[in-house]
Amino acid sequence: EVLQIGATRISGTIPSILGDGAPNLRQLGATRSELSGTVGHSFSRLRDLQSLELSEVPISGTISKALLNEWPDLVNFDVGRSKISGTLAVHLNHLPAAEVFDVDHTMVSGTLPTGPFPSNLKLLELDRTRISGTMPPSLGATARKLQRVEMDDGVFLGTLPPVLSWSGDLEWLEIDRNPFSGTLPPEMFRNLGKLERLDIGAGYFSGTLPTQLGLMGSMRDFRPCITLISGTLPPEMFSPMQD
Repeated sequence: EVLQIGATRISGTIPSILGDGAPNLRQLGATRSELSGTVGHSFSRLRDLQSLELSEVPISGTISKALLNEWPDLVNFDVGRSKISGTLAVHLNHLPAAEVFDVDHTMVSGTLPTGPFPSNLKLLELDRTRISGTMPPSLGATARKLQRVEMDDGVFLGTLPPVLSWSGDLEWLEIDRNPFSGTLPPEMFRNLGKLERLDIGAGYFSGTLPTQLGLMGSMRDFRPCITLISGTLPPEMFSPMQD
């Protein structure tokens, strides 16, 4: 069963919308609707849930470990720009089938888990949350289908691991406005033949740009502004940008 009421003026609370027929619900979409209420016990009945889209909805509540254990087949988890809270480590480690994980502009906190990450994860949006910590090497090593990562405007810190190896499908990487420091590891760019956007601005990165950046052939948007990076730009970088 599917319930899609996104971008409507439909109102009401989450428990009343779910009703008694909820156990068979596979998709619940209410993005930019006027629903309210709290994510809680009523959601535990949705054991067949594969897609949950509650972004830009004034709902609140905490996503708990017990609740996520009821959704082993959840593929799409999107609660961005809501009032959802909870701990990130609990979220990611209990959604093995996840392809989309979006908690941007929420009160979700905690640190990035050390892994493993969902192997089918394609979209990871953690920007403007209360999540902190360092970049775990396992993010690139276990989530081999990642296409888009947004971690901007946060409190992530430390250096990028030299063994960090992203998926060859990665197209979009935003880690700007974080207190990351150190140099850019050349190894992380060796397989990024599809990378189109790289934003590392407003941080504490230093050193020179890896020559691998000029060999990717797909870059359309590169933003290293307001950093301590020096040296020259690889001339090869500009050939794809001319298209």
